[in-house]
Amino acid sequence: MMHLLSVERAGPFRPGGRLASWHGVFLLTPPKPENGSAPKGALFYARKKGVIRVAYTQSEEYAELGAEVIREHPDLEWILTAEVSIGFLSSDQDKTHHGREVLGECTLVKPMYKPYCPHDFVITIYDPNVAEMTREQLKILMYHELLHVGVDDKTGDPKYKIVPHDIEDFRRVIDRYGVDWAVVPNG
Repeated sequence: MMHLLSVERAGPFRPGGRLASWHGVFLLTPPKPENGSAPKGALFYARKKGVIRVAYTQSEEYAELGAEVIREHPDLEWILTAEVSIGFLSSDQDKTHHGREVLGECTLVKPMYKPYCPHDFVITIYDPNVAEMTREQLKILMYHELLHVGVDDKTGDPKYKIVPHDIEDFRRVIDRYGVDWAVVPNG
């Protein structure tokens, strides 16, 4: 059975399986762990010093939230009509990037990993970083992550892609002057 393994660094990790890099996540074909199998529902687990710690699990809760958000936003309906497959994960890691908390992320599943992950995209929510969020805030976060799901069909042969953010600015500028501070009025 193939598992995905998240580790802080690749270091000397040799539980007896093959290891291949995948954007900070590693594909692993492990032997059965000495202290039993991975916890129920855990597709993704990390092993450090002989202790199994759940890092990523499939999340029905986030899958339902994602479906609800798609139904509520007409600009996302294309995801359903195009039959885009999205996997939803929760993680117990308090992930940071450049010193800032990562609340969630959308990842494009590369074709070579499709045999191991049968989705087009995977949305991961980092539970420790969203623990204090309201349901409405979680829906906004899910909407944000779903906006990263994209398709490039210019060639007639659709290819999935991650849609980048369309705005990048400092919070102080946006708080003071608004999101559209750089838009020049017509007239």
